[in-house]
Amino acid sequence: MPVETAAAPSPTEAGSPLPAEEPVDPAAPPAEKGAEPEEPVAPAAPPAEKGAEPEEPVAPVAPPAEKGAEPEEPVDPVAPPAEKGAEPESVTPASYPTSGAIGVKYATASAVLGAAISPEFTSQRFGGAYQLFENGTIAYLPQYGAYIVIGGNNSVWQSIGAQDSDLGYPISAEYAPMTGGVMQIFQFGKISWNPATGSRVTKGGIGGAWDNAGGPLGGLGYPTTDEYAPMPGGVMQDFQYGKISWNAATGSRVTKGGIGATWDSAGGPLSGLGYPTTDEYATVNGGAVQNFQYGQIAYSPATGSHIVRGAIGAMWILSGGPRGSFGYPTADEITGLTGGGAKQYFQDAEIVWSPSVGTKRITGGIRSIWVAQGSEAGRLGYPISNAYWVSGGEGQDFQGGRITRYSGNTKIEYASDMQ
Repeated sequence: MPVETAAAPSPTEAGSPLPAEEPVDPAAPPAEKGAEPEEPVAPAAPPAEKGAEPEEPVAPVAPPAEKGAEPEEPVDPVAPPAEKGAEPESVTPASYPTSGAIGVKYATASAVLGAAISPEFTSQRFGGAYQLFENGTIAYLPQYGAYIVIGGNNSVWQSIGAQDSDLGYPISAEYAPMTGGVMQIFQFGKISWNPATGSRVTKGGIGGAWDNAGGPLGGLGYPTTDEYAPMPGGVMQDFQYGKISWNAATGSRVTKGGIGATWDSAGGPLSGLGYPTTDEYATVNGGAVQNFQYGQIAYSPATGSHIVRGAIGAMWILSGGPRGSFGYPTADEITGLTGGGAKQYFQDAEIVWSPSVGTKRITGGIRSIWVAQGSEAGRLGYPISNAYWVSGGEGQDFQGGRITRYSGNTKIEYASDMQ
């Protein structure tokens, strides 16, 4: 007899709960066999209740990126509009990086130099480099290292061509040789600055002469001009208390004080004296002399500064200059005399020149008598000899006669009486 088989109880009846099944959207079509499952669709938000505050809009979910596609750049949210009357934000100017020796130097002075306003320029003259900053320059040479150029010195250096100029690269930091001024050394010269003179370049022979004289600590002070050419073949530079001049024939020479002022007033190198051939040198009685191409200028506290030149100057030098029997000149040469002559007074003599008789000296008592007779314009005219010894005294011959002096006695003989 067939045995009746009991039906298997349902899971719920057995008491072990099954997970609830996902409700199936009746509108959705059945998925095709093997198709990728679709992304679940977010359910639509329920309508807001009447009178409720509107909710913040929800940003739509971005669609997933396709497999293998490059990720898109994130998009910045749109900045809110500025409030009316608000100040615009400041924009920091672009700055360039620094590196190497210039970067190391910049790290020590960034507060002074400000931001870099150029890249580093390499492969420059002599294998150097430089970089520009808001307030200066850093220049570098392998054999000297990196140095900063700032302020007025930088302005002047840049204006003349910087490292490509006659100065070349800086080879020292800026330093203060004395209170109130600064200097900086370059390959081929210096730039110095003080408030009274501004920034000036010294270089070449003139710069060397200034250095040898003590620079700003010497008697010249700081330069007040750059080099200039008063005439072809030579250059000069003015300083606070004098000048330095140079030409190929004389080299570099300093003129200053009373001698320098006399040379300037006569026209400097454009005068009949030309360029100085020596520096000033000391002589007797606190005085000094300086030689020029075509004469001398002599100074003493008692006489001041005076020019001696030409035939008169030659006789003065041959007689010993200020150390000789004439002493220092007490006046400049006087020209335009009778017969086209000239003369010059000295402390202890007078030198007279005329085209017809040349240069002669007159001294002592004979000179006093000749002056009393009207000098060259008088009856005696120009001397035609220097003084000479006679028995018991001295005599001197003139165009119009002779003066003889014996001890205590004087004799004047005119040419008309001597015939």
